[in-house]
Amino acid sequence: MYKMSQVIKMLLAFAVAIGSTNLYAAIEKNEGLLHQDLVLYNGKKDDPYTMFYPFEVTKPGRVNIEVKVNNYKPERFRDANRPVRMMLVDSRFFSAEKKPMNQSQFQKIVNDINQYNPAEYIAGDQIRGITRALKKTLDGLMGKKRKPKPLPGYIHVYSNTVRFANTPDNQVTVGRRHYDIDAVELSLTKGMYFVVLENVSRSLTPEIELKVDFPGDQYAVADNLMPPRDLGIRMIRLSDDKVHVQVRNNGEGRLSDDLYERRGKDAFALNIKVNGKNWGGVTLKGLDPERALKTPGRRVGYTFDKLKIDKTTEITATLKMPKFKDANRRNNSKTVTFEVDKPSAQMPIMQVR
Repeated sequence: MYKMSQVIKMLLAFAVAIGSTNLYAAIEKNEGLLHQDLVLYNGKKDDPYTMFYPFEVTKPGRVNIEVKVNNYKPERFRDANRPVRMMLVDSRFFSAEKKPMNQSQFQKIVNDINQYNPAEYIAGDQIRGITRALKKTLDGLMGKKRKPKPLPGYIHVYSNTVRFANTPDNQVTVGRRHYDIDAVELSLTKGMYFVVLENVSRSLTPEIELKVDFPGDQYAVADNLMPPRDLGIRMIRLSDDKVHVQVRNNGEGRLSDDLYERRGKDAFALNIKVNGKNWGGVTLKGLDPERALKTPGRRVGYTFDKLKIDKTTEITATLKMPKFKDANRRNNSKTVTFEVDKPSAQMPIMQVR
């Protein structure tokens, strides 16, 4: 017979093993991504120019961070004593009581980041007081003191190394850091994390490319860094008085959530014409309520019904995508002519794959 303490130890070991398996499975499936260009303007050691980027971790997994400088050579940076600092912190970093931030406050910051260029929207002046308050801790990390202090619990990664435009690909760790988040930490931080970037140089103004992938849903990628995105009409079928249209994400890039929330003249829509006349349409949110098209390769279908069908009927389906860079505009519209006496097979109202 096992003693109770032995049983508890076995259960804990099993739980840890399962947790580790889930963690490393999640490492390969990160869907959250921040990929931005920014400029770190001049600062100084006791008053650095600071920027921060929020992101929400929704499940245990690994956060990968890459910081690359595009406008200086490594020699210039070494001469300036590596002026760029990067930290991964949770929201307790901003609290005098070292408690997690209010969830609604954090969500507002995340929404603002998604709607504006962070380099323009969040300037260093807003949190310089916070970084000054932590100056002693940072000086310890930089080795200014004889015995550097360990990282506080709310600072998870600290680094002053960066990549450059000419950094060889085989130097995989230069300017790159990762951090694993387990379920215990996630419950403590509520998933609210920030990447903090500082510039302590009076003379250098680094142009930074920041890339962070993480286990979450947020997707904030600058237009010039976005992988090609391509939505296209894949198929049109007619059955009785119903027209079924299938749309596919043919590109490499994901669709961001804000595209589903657009309204008015900026709204994404699938419109159809019957024999050259506008018949109706549906917004992206109505076309794809499960947001399957966010993922490259996925497709959805939508059925328009109660159409007036003639003996020979021409159907045109068109995607309207204002303020969106589509890699292939040629597949945004498709026209098919149907003979009523040769109807297509009945199609379902909604089909998501």
